[in-house]
Amino acid sequence: AFCSLFVGGYHLAYKLALNAGGAPEAVATIPLVSASILYAILVGSKRRSLALVALRAEPIKILVGGLLGGLGFVVFLFAMRTANTNVILTLRNTSILFAQVFAFLLGERPKRLAVIGAAIVTGGAILLAL
Repeated sequence: AFCSLFVGGYHLAYKLALNAGGAPEAVATIPLVSASILYAILVGSKRRSLALVALRAEPIKILVGGLLGGLGFVVFLFAMRTANTNVILTLRNTSILFAQVFAFLLGERPKRLAVIGAAIVTGGAILLAL
């Protein structure tokens, strides 16, 4: 329950920042850079070294993944600025459906509860689109 407060809170903070005139690029970049710096400072040296090992082993994959994730987030913020936030957040949450599909394609077998949750979220998105 406490965690859901923060999940709702950061969406609210993004919407308030956009309503105050913040550019979606800045609204996305500032928290991501700040969080990266805090992560580098606060995590232990073991985790830091694991991150560096991964970066050295797969720099292109990590860079492309980061750029695509960042781009997707900026698109989400542009949509939040121009459309109904409730609809945009619900559509964003349909990513759970895609995660289940990709997991299945990678050979994982999703649990029944995960499939039901993905179906409920997707059904809600469909209802909002009507």
